[in-house]
Amino acid sequence: MDIRKPSFNEQLDDVYQNLDTARYLHAEDEPKSALKMLKQAQQELKQMIWRLTPITH
Repeated sequence: MDIRKPSFNEQLDDVYQNLDTARYLHAEDEPKSALKMLKQAQQELKQMIWRLTPITH
């Protein structure tokens, strides 16, 4: 089974979607759910940064 890594743009789209959902949930007075979406966006950004950071030893 071949599992493909999402492209940079696909990951960025996911981040934007998570942030947009967090904004909606916050407006609907759902702070715990909004926080969950922000944390998901944060994890996605961490992965993107890791992929773009050159490996140095």
